[in-house]
Amino acid sequence: MKANLQMLGAFMSFYLKSVNIYKVHTPFCFELLSEMYDDSKNYYAFEEIEQLRKTLLQIDTPFQQIDLGAGSRQKNQNGIRQVSLRSITNNAAISAIQGRQLFRLCHKLRPTKILELGSSVGIASLYMSAAFPEAQIVTIEGDPKIAQIAKANFDQFRRKNIQLVNANFDKVLDDILVKMQTVDLALIDGNHTKEATLRYFHEILEFCNEGSVLIFDDINWSTGMQEAWKEIKLHPRVTASISNFYKGYIFFRTAFKEPVHINFVPKSWKPWQMGFFN
Repeated sequence: MKANLQMLGAFMSFYLKSVNIYKVHTPFCFELLSEMYDDSKNYYAFEEIEQLRKTLLQIDTPFQQIDLGAGSRQKNQNGIRQVSLRSITNNAAISAIQGRQLFRLCHKLRPTKILELGSSVGIASLYMSAAFPEAQIVTIEGDPKIAQIAKANFDQFRRKNIQLVNANFDKVLDDILVKMQTVDLALIDGNHTKEATLRYFHEILEFCNEGSVLIFDDINWSTGMQEAWKEIKLHPRVTASISNFYKGYIFFRTAFKEPVHINFVPKSWKPWQMGFFN
């Protein structure tokens, strides 16, 4: 109950400060958000990946998941909980809407080197791989059973540009970053604690370039995640941030004359900003 009230309060604060596309005046942000939220463009990969989701949602056989982070409030003291492919796909995999937005972002920005912390069943990686097949994607998953499932999904789609690493983030991240040399896009969706999120940010930051984008999932999942997001977007190297309440996007482009921070909602959430009532 307390968590739900906290989430509601966070959403109301976000909504009051939010704008739709008609109030975004920075050209880069306007073009990117217009692309990401343009549902008129339907790519072939969408149907294929969503068919995989439908298949996974049919599998309800229980197994034990090792949760190394703060991704669930239902795990036991050893970090283990009973899950199924249906529950993991429902609760942990990227949604269809967010998957399409991620695809369009990658399709527009064309990141060559992509890092994902938290593979889940692999749906987000499949969207990114389909958007820009030339990209080299490294995705890390802590749970061995779920990593095995994600790998099978990558093989099914014959995605040769995805490398899956089954390990604790903290044990392999430094070595992976050194091997990657640079990070054009990072999707951070694993250990949802303030301390871990800030640690991953600072480690990845050292390998970011001017065109890099960092995406943080569940930025309002807890008070700690809200605090981490506020600290990240105010870092002196950050020149722009976009939040859609669920995900936060960080940019480092020096073309911005001053920092830009946008709380973004679809047009239908604030129709009066379309200018009809001015």
